[in-house]
Amino acid sequence: MLPLRGYFDETGHSADPEGHVCGVGGAISTSEKWTECEPVWKAILDRFGVTHLHMVDFAHSRGEFTSWRDDNERREAFLKELMDLIHRYVDICVGAWVSLEEFKKLTTEQQKAIRNPYFACFQECWRVAAVQAVNLPADEKIDIVVAHQPEHSGEATPLAEALRVELPGTLNEMFALGRRLGTYSTGDPKNVVGLQVADLVVYEISLYVQRQCTPDYKPRWPMRRLLEMKHPPNFLKVDFTRLLPAGC
Repeated sequence: MLPLRGYFDETGHSADPEGHVCGVGGAISTSEKWTECEPVWKAILDRFGVTHLHMVDFAHSRGEFTSWRDDNERREAFLKELMDLIHRYVDICVGAWVSLEEFKKLTTEQQKAIRNPYFACFQECWRVAAVQAVNLPADEKIDIVVAHQPEHSGEATPLAEALRVELPGTLNEMFALGRRLGTYSTGDPKNVVGLQVADLVVYEISLYVQRQCTPDYKPRWPMRRLLEMKHPPNFLKVDFTRLLPAGC
């Protein structure tokens, strides 16, 4: 078996008074597949004249994508090639989100126990990531790389260490999931292809979650492509009651 590596990014901000959803999403694959994917991904970017993918800029024709506005043929061709690579090189996409309205309804004590919706989402994503490593040899782990976010990076490392000791989840005792977490690091999405993949995944999760209750809603084409992957994506809503300490 080959070692696994997961790349994750976030969407939404819990302190945003206009926000409804906070989430984390990403992609998991073997280190070998990530190594193979990187030069092909960068070659596509070069051919289309951009240095990196940032979905918010792409979607709104900002930054390097300013001249792409209304050029649907170029936009569709670019995204199709990237989605084809995700299908070829990514084993599974994962994501977790919380309703900020539901978080605000928790008691002050409960909110303090969870710390931040952002961390609740990471706990769920890392639990799923650890499950992916269960079938590896006992000494193999999954390495985690997270998009650098100045407001969270100082607190995320202690969280990763805590989860390594005891990862919440009913499977924890059976599989010792926390022990399956390997190294934890942060990176700049501008320079890390895996984090650009994570950015695409979490962007689509955010839109999907916020729009799915709209009458006659149909998922965007990129989300449909994610849902068609060989291993269906694991997108879940965080259950606060499962993360709260007993009696809280």
